[in-house]
Amino acid sequence: MPENKDFGVDTLEHYGVLTYIDSSGNMHEEKVKFVNGDYGRVYDDLYETIKNGKNKTITDAQTLLQMEILETGIKNLK
Repeated sequence: MPENKDFGVDTLEHYGVLTYIDSSGNMHEEKVKFVNGDYGRVYDDLYETIKNGKNKTITDAQTLLQMEILETGIKNLK
């Protein structure tokens, strides 16, 4: 829960795996630690924009791009 100190912290088992082939043709796999996120800040910012006229931190174009990325990622999962 948000009030817990480990909120948003992923464990090693949930880290992503970066797989790539270097210039010598060798394949590598590395665990990648995620940056801790906090969507609550997004909603707080949206509130400030709507209620208090604050400039948006995340632009409409960035929001639409994120939606396009997510939709593209799940398109073939159906």
